[in-house]
Amino acid sequence: MKSLVIVIWTIFSISSFTQSDTPSSAFSNFQLGFLGGINFSSLAGTSILIEGTTNLTSQINLKLSAGYSTINKEEGYTVNTFNHIQYIDIYQQETNFYTVGYYTVDEINYNVVPISLGLQYLFSNGLYSPYALVEVGYNFYTFKTTKSNIVSFGQYDTYEEVPEKYQNEAPAIPDDDSYTIALGLGTTYKLSSSFFLDIRYVFQYNANLVNSNQILIGIQI
Repeated sequence: MKSLVIVIWTIFSISSFTQSDTPSSAFSNFQLGFLGGINFSSLAGTSILIEGTTNLTSQINLKLSAGYSTINKEEGYTVNTFNHIQYIDIYQQETNFYTVGYYTVDEINYNVVPISLGLQYLFSNGLYSPYALVEVGYNFYTFKTTKSNIVSFGQYDTYEEVPEKYQNEAPAIPDDDSYTIALGLGTTYKLSSSFFLDIRYVFQYNANLVNSNQILIGIQI
């Protein structure tokens, strides 16, 4: 990751000698971007992004974006817990007992739909246009847990009879929507008067989720 930052900053230095070609007034330019890439936490996922960009000044752009990401976190911990089983049979008799067991949590897999608003600062504007960006937004997400070594045994009439080792509620994963804060570095390269190649690295802090690192590449038009 350090080498990526060094490369981007090298591009910044080179591009400072390029000729500037910036709009003269706010909201005088609008671009639509389509990006895709890899989303790293402890396991790789994928990410796609659609964003609109307009200029506030000659060096600062306003961005609005939405996308879809998969974030996969490797775990590997074991949970000792119990199950409380209650049901009423066909004779209207209530059955009520406890079993105990354990399982290993291998992965947590998130499906995320982020919506973000941000600012992009252009270090220069020419053939290469390196930039830094900051974004804040909201994550809508669902998740699933991948488990293995699932074992259940024993039967106890009351909770007090359950062995102390297994008197634990299974850990809950927050299922509320979460906010996100992102910091990034990147550059665009002018392919033609209306097409630009966009390459960026983004670090995302995601409340209630695992943080992630994105490498994205795409096109602006």
